[in-house]
Amino acid sequence: MFQTDAVIGMLSTCVTCANSLADYFAFYVIEHYVDPSYKFAGLIDFAKSAVDIKRD
Repeated sequence: MFQTDAVIGMLSTCVTCANSLADYFAFYVIEHYVDPSYKFAGLIDFAKSAVDIKRD
């Protein structure tokens, strides 16, 4: 039983780290390559902004 809990814990840690790195990469690309002058509150805010730009 202990091994299963340890594996689940390690997998959860890996998923958390991967998500953090993906978010960091996304914000880095947005900030440095897409729109350096605008500070987004999150990825959803960026998506809304991108949709509004396409509508104009």
